[in-house]
Amino acid sequence: MSDNSGSGAGGRNDGGSEELTPEELARQREDKALRARLDRLSASLEARKQADLQRENAARGVEVPGGATGKALSLGFRILSEFVAGIIAGGAIGWLLDKWFSTSPVFLLIFGVLGTVAGFWNVYRVAMNPTGARRDAEGK
Repeated sequence: MSDNSGSGAGGRNDGGSEELTPEELARQREDKALRARLDRLSASLEARKQADLQRENAARGVEVPGGATGKALSLGFRILSEFVAGIIAGGAIGWLLDKWFSTSPVFLLIFGVLGTVAGFWNVYRVAMNPTGARRDAEGK
C-alpha cells in the first residue's frame, strides 16, 4: 500500500527528486497543452485585432504612419506661435507708437487689431498649404 504523504516507494521522498504519479503527470501535460493553446489563441486574437484596426483605418482613409503624431504637433505649435506672434508684434508696435506720440490707446488698438488679422492670415495660409500626398499628386 503506497502512502502519498510519506517517503515510501510510491510517495515523495525528501531527497530533492520528486516522483510524480501518473495522474499528476497527465495533469501537467494537460496544463502545458492548455497554456500552449491559450498562447496561440492570444497571438491569433492580437493579430486579428491589428488587422481589423488596419482595415478600419484604410476604409476611413486614415493613414497612421510612425511620425504622424510628431508632424501634427509640429504643425499645431507652428500655427499657435504664428498666431500669437502676430498679436504680440501688433500690440508692441502700437504700444511703442502710443508712447512716442503720447496718444494713449489709439495705436495700440489699431495695431492690436492689425496684428490679430495678420495672425489669422498666417493660420489661414498654413492651413491652405497642401501637404503630403496631396502635394505629390499635384506635382509640386
